[in-house]
Amino acid sequence: MRRLSVIPILHAAADLGSLAPRIQSGRASQSTYQIDEIWTQVRELVLELDFDYARLRLYQDSLPICGFEHSIVSDLASQGSANFRLLAELMSRGAELVGTESPQLLLRELEWVRNPQLATEERLRELTAERDRFIAHRIDSTLAEGEEGLVFLGMLHDLAPYLPETIALRYPLKVEAS
Repeated sequence: MRRLSVIPILHAAADLGSLAPRIQSGRASQSTYQIDEIWTQVRELVLELDFDYARLRLYQDSLPICGFEHSIVSDLASQGSANFRLLAELMSRGAELVGTESPQLLLRELEWVRNPQLATEERLRELTAERDRFIAHRIDSTLAEGEEGLVFLGMLHDLAPYLPETIALRYPLKVEAS
């Protein structure tokens, strides 16, 4: 059996680069302090989980399959992203980073962020579902028998409908709606 731990995340400004002002202006604002607190708790929780790091594969939403995944993680970690600092820390313990997303789908989303008039709510839902199908297929095709995956996934995503039954899901971090 293969296992996949799903960690729901909030993207902080450091994760978004030059797009941060555009994306953050369209969502309910969270203070930097609150997001930092959430990431402190996520880090503590993840490090408490019982992983065999040599058999752990890391997946990150918005991380394209491109051959530069390690550089992306290193760059964003050095720019202050708690999410990517955690990925770098897990990699230093022996976990393997896996490019997770289709560059083409990410570019489509980027185009819609830059030109919001192109993105209706229905189109955004469809794109998220398409990304989820791609991520699930990527995990299925790269997670070997006896390995565990850890996926950091934005809260609007849902991989469960697209993953095979041979991957046992667990959600170690409970997120309560307020």
